[in-house]
Amino acid sequence: MTDTTSSVLEQLRVFDQQRPGIPGEHWFTFGLGLYLLARQPRSTLGRLVSMLAGGVLIARAFTGRDGLIALLERSAGETLEPDELVEIAAPWPYDERTRIAPANPS
Repeated sequence: MTDTTSSVLEQLRVFDQQRPGIPGEHWFTFGLGLYLLARQPRSTLGRLVSMLAGGVLIARAFTGRDGLIALLERSAGETLEPDELVEIAAPWPYDERTRIAPANPS
């Protein structure tokens, strides 16, 4: 039984890696997971199953092929040049900013 179960899971993993991604798939999975966590079934068993399924779907949304973790791993090797960065705190050039302390304290 264990060999059959692991074989089926392996086949599902291979299928999932080969299929094309659906745009926004991880967002849908994340939203569905949040819904399942937030709903309040009447029975204790229903509540536990809903919470378990919601947690699994949220974990899948983060760790899936197009999830947040995969996105961060892909962008980890990219570096930005200084001219590509934007300063949010001061929208004017550095040389034109008001200085509070002298540049060369004596």
